Amino acid sequence: MEMAAITKTLPVEEATVRAVEAGCDMVLICNHPDRADQLLNELDVSIGKASQRRIRKLFGRRKPLDWNKLQQDGEYRAALRLLKEHDLIA
Repeated sequence: MEMAAITKTLPVEEATVRAVEAGCDMVLICNHPDRADQLLNELDVSIGKASQRRIRKLFGRRKPLDWNKLQQDGEYRAALRLLKEHDLIA
């Protein structure tokens, strides 16, 4: 919500309200955490049940693995191999 294309046209607060009213489940305010806190406190829009369901689905379905178990996890190891193949990690 803080990108120049948005902030040149609307204040962040108004753009946020419009985005939520248009059906966005979430908005990102990354560069100013204090502004995000302020918006959360002042935001006067209701979040629909469908949006709440979609947000809940974003949470993981299993408990996170500790570091040692993660390093042995097949999905994690496959992801690392792909990243290395594409020279995205050393």
